[in-house]
Amino acid sequence: MIIATLSITTLGSSGGVQSGKESYQAFASAESGISSFIPRVKESGFTGTVYEIDCWVQGNNPKWSDGSNVTVDGGNTCASTATENVPLMNLTSSNTGQRVEVKVVKVDVAASRLTIMAKGQTGSSSNAATAKITQNVLLSKPAFLNIAAPAGLTSCPSLNTGGTSEVFGVGSENTGLVAYTTSTGASTTTLNISPKLSDGLPLDQGSFISIGGATYRVTKLTPLASPLVGTQLTVIPPASTGTALTGTLSLIPIAFRGPQGGNGYIAEPSLPTGTYRIPVSDPTSVFAGDTLYVDSGGRTYSMTVVGRAVVPATTPATFEPSVGFINGDLTQGYVDVTLGASGAGAFAYGTSTSNFGQQLPSTDSRTPLPLTVSVLNSLPVGAPMRRYIPSVMSAGSINSVSGTNRLAIGSDFGGASRVSPAAIAGSTAVNCGVNEALFKQVFNRTKADFLSLVPTTPSPSNVLTSVSRPLDKNIYWLGSTAKSNGSIIVSNSTYSLNSNDLCGQGILVVNGNLDLGGTGNRNGNTCGSSSDGSPDGFNGILYVMGNLKSQGNPNIKGAVIVEGNVNVQATTTNGGMRINYSPLAVLSAARNLSPLNFTLESGSWNQQ
Repeated sequence: MIIATLSITTLGSSGGVQSGKESYQAFASAESGISSFIPRVKESGFTGTVYEIDCWVQGNNPKWSDGSNVTVDGGNTCASTATENVPLMNLTSSNTGQRVEVKVVKVDVAASRLTIMAKGQTGSSSNAATAKITQNVLLSKPAFLNIAAPAGLTSCPSLNTGGTSEVFGVGSENTGLVAYTTSTGASTTTLNISPKLSDGLPLDQGSFISIGGATYRVTKLTPLASPLVGTQLTVIPPASTGTALTGTLSLIPIAFRGPQGGNGYIAEPSLPTGTYRIPVSDPTSVFAGDTLYVDSGGRTYSMTVVGRAVVPATTPATFEPSVGFINGDLTQGYVDVTLGASGAGAFAYGTSTSNFGQQLPSTDSRTPLPLTVSVLNSLPVGAPMRRYIPSVMSAGSINSVSGTNRLAIGSDFGGASRVSPAAIAGSTAVNCGVNEALFKQVFNRTKADFLSLVPTTPSPSNVLTSVSRPLDKNIYWLGSTAKSNGSIIVSNSTYSLNSNDLCGQGILVVNGNLDLGGTGNRNGNTCGSSSDGSPDGFNGILYVMGNLKSQGNPNIKGAVIVEGNVNVQATTTNGGMRINYSPLAVLSAARNLSPLNFTLESGSWNQQ
């Protein structure tokens, strides 16, 4: 943008005035408006959706500088208080010199696409030379995991369970692949899928995917023709034939990005001896002390996370909330690790009836081996990596199991409860300190920052006083939004959800206590059905700032986190509560926390 502005300003300051020159200057000004639109929108602080962007850019009742109305095809009904955030831009010191204004003239919510028009002018308003250019802009949110849930169920206070509760995490046996959809090869480098950009795809440019045992990196996403029927992905490396890109498409949320200087790690001299900086596609879902796994040669290898970084790499690696979000780029993440795991993540866990969820002996062939430098250096580009996710982690006791980092199996939970992998009582990995420590550990941001991302338009607002509708793949806040010195005040209020209230998909943060009762969403809910025909319940993240009590039958795919720091009491789960940690549910919900990306759509430039 700066180079373009300097070049046309220099042109405008030279020699005499000619109509041809003024026409060119007007055209160059319009081009500058197109090229500067995306950075200007970002600098203005826009964090909303394609539905809201026209009101943000040009405000209510938008007009061109000559007083004529701006017509927006498919535009939103703007609030009367909406103001212009991307105003006319003068490119010289004179009001009659080169200038440009950019307006949104079309909004296609289904395609996550908008059309902008840049009107460049030079000369006095009465007979200014004018040029108009239109350009399509695609909007997307990077498919970051964004959420570092320590377990399927995480609890700061003690945990009391009974009934037929079931909580499942993800152990070392997980492959790191997440089945997503069916693809149809269109060529050796392109494939088509039915989900549309507007569906909130859990992948983006830079994402790694697996089809038929082969790994590919996505380089481009394109809406499929009108009528909109899906999305076309461009990938590398090319497949041997088009049909090789046909089949089940699995996501690789955390992938090894490839060798660095001939090694599988960055040679960072400031790191302690025995610590390695590994390039990964997404570091946003890990925290210090996490266990990561990777497979090689038919064996599973383990490592322990001690930090994460982005380019330019910080030294030492940091866990500041901004890490992983710079430019919304899946090609710049790193994790710092030591080789091998300790504690519960160093073991495999039984899956048979006799040893379900129990720690297997270290001699068992399924037990992870400590990662070695030679294995690290031999990893192929796109190798799937994955976290160890215990079923339950509590900073306090679990029923009668107390102490520090103590394992608890299904029989410790009372009743006919089942958990796998084994739960951890007295966990030191659950950060229950002051200053919103657990919230920052999970969401990589403060509560106030999270609240600023919760949509309030279109109506109804996602800031709720009760839950009476299925949640729809977005982020929600239930309870008070009051602040003190910029920080959220945690409420003592209790919210009760009965029957089918906990339903749909997304992220629900509850500022207060939550009681789940009634028949719950496992029996006859209206949320739809999963592939096996059972009720799907709620898919996503449930975060409770107060205490959680469940005596119903909710079915949750994703993760539940209980802060319990209002009146510290026990987290209670009875009845038939079922929590199943789901990487796809987390990925689908968490992309709503990603920064908004804008891309100029190739082939859509048009001079009016």
